[in-house]
Amino acid sequence: TVSAPAIPGGSVPYSLSLSANIRSPSGIDRVQSNCPLDPLEHLTEDKTEAKVNLSPGHKFDRDVELLVYYKNAHQPTTILEAGLPSATPGLLMADTVAMLSFYPEFPVAVLSSLSSCGEFIFLMDRSGSMTCQMNEGTGGLQRIKSARDTLLLLLKSLPLGCYFNIYGFGSTFESFFPDSVVYTQDTMALAVEKVKTMEADLGGTEILEPLKEIYRKPCRDGHPRQLLLFTDGEVGNTKEVIDLVKTNALSHRCFTFGIGEGASSSLIKGMAREGSGHPQFITGMDRMQPKVMQSLRFALQPAVHDISVKWDLPPAVKVSPLSPPLKVLFQGQRALLYVQLTGQCDSEAAGSVNLQYTLTDVSIKNELKFSCKPDKDSGLTIHRLGARTLIRSLEEEERAKEWQEERKALKKKVIELSIQSGVSCSHTAFIGINKDSKEPVQGPLLRRNIPVVLSESHCGLSVCFVLEID
Repeated sequence: TVSAPAIPGGSVPYSLSLSANIRSPSGIDRVQSNCPLDPLEHLTEDKTEAKVNLSPGHKFDRDVELLVYYKNAHQPTTILEAGLPSATPGLLMADTVAMLSFYPEFPVAVLSSLSSCGEFIFLMDRSGSMTCQMNEGTGGLQRIKSARDTLLLLLKSLPLGCYFNIYGFGSTFESFFPDSVVYTQDTMALAVEKVKTMEADLGGTEILEPLKEIYRKPCRDGHPRQLLLFTDGEVGNTKEVIDLVKTNALSHRCFTFGIGEGASSSLIKGMAREGSGHPQFITGMDRMQPKVMQSLRFALQPAVHDISVKWDLPPAVKVSPLSPPLKVLFQGQRALLYVQLTGQCDSEAAGSVNLQYTLTDVSIKNELKFSCKPDKDSGLTIHRLGARTLIRSLEEEERAKEWQEERKALKKKVIELSIQSGVSCSHTAFIGINKDSKEPVQGPLLRRNIPVVLSESHCGLSVCFVLEID
């Protein structure tokens, strides 16, 4: 391959014109960036629509990041988006799609009463592949070292009075203690020294047997068991592992950490999903501490059971879920659902949705009321987000099926939804077409060298957009 020519930042033969139009059910408070911006322009009186432009003269010496801050960002909301009038009736893109956002708030008394409860079981992957680097260009940081650092941070952050144990696994497995021990300054110090000596010396990656060993041990009364898994790769029995986690989900929550860029997303996400936990992926470019502490904060919260979502809409409207059922809720963590609404109703009609769940034997109910009048000028953004959610669920279901005919039927459904919505899937791709000439492109491909900026911290042009909620 031939590298693109590099030139000083002020000499690039191109410019960047960027205008961002922002819409939100919450008022848009401000927009910040690491690059100069023109003043924010609000387009509506309630400040739910705004426009911001990148100031002229961008030097291409840094990525462009936009941080959008909203007013009342954590308020529950329901947004209805009208379908495409020209779409075939009955299809997703023709019907109204609703997006529901909830931010559960647990009673403070419940959270404080459980602050020192819990049994924390850490499972560390010590297979040979953990000696590999996190990714290219990380300065030689090994996955086992990153996993050790992550485990040490968690270990030092546990509450006094809880119970804990640490397992290392590969082709075989071993634990620090025969059974979980009380977390004290002495047991923590002993475990920290052992963690520092952990190496990737246990062969292959076999997760199933240590899980079976843990599940065989009885849980402690008043100390719900939390599993925290660190692994960098795949296993040959992903479905069996996930099924085992699902079978024990009522007594064991499972939080997962994918270490490095090669970690299996189906394993990491599947175990966390079926174990009512939360997945995290840690690569060489990530800040580890915020992700680790977020997972620990979730693990210290009480488990939520009997989650249900009930819609109250006009009789002519039928609700079809696009998102998988909610299996887990965490304090202050957004729960997002998409549904397809089929049927017509009066634009002045109102509806409501109830999120109900049980927290430490207390039934909690959150109700949200909204207008049934859909937004007709949104560019079908919510439709495509809903389609993407459904496509991902169908793809996971397809991979889990053992019979060829079942996989074939699901594949057909995924492709139809992908083409209909314009959202790519594992069986489709986008193709660029030049419609100006209206003639087939003939002859050999021509290479065109586009100069990139030469700087100490950048080897090319990269533009990304980050939406951050304050």
